[in-house]
Amino acid sequence: MNDTLPHIQKRYEDMIMELPWEKRLEMGAEMFDTGLALLRMGLPDGLTEKEKELEIFKRMYQPDFNSEKLEKWMKMYKEYLDSIE
Repeated sequence: MNDTLPHIQKRYEDMIMELPWEKRLEMGAEMFDTGLALLRMGLPDGLTEKEKELEIFKRMYQPDFNSEKLEKWMKMYKEYLDSIE
């Protein structure tokens, strides 16, 4: 959904780009952390830490891959998680 008028969107983008790059980076990191916290809150109870990590990975990257590629990446990530236990 995009209900923002083009001139308003342009003004917003200009305001953001006027900020120092450090501030923009900080804002992006804060938004990522907030999104991750919200994602974690939506996970089912009773998952192990590894299951939580795999579910987070799946939910974050599912839009970027077809189901075959996602399963491949999930398998590799699970193998990685297994290797660091």
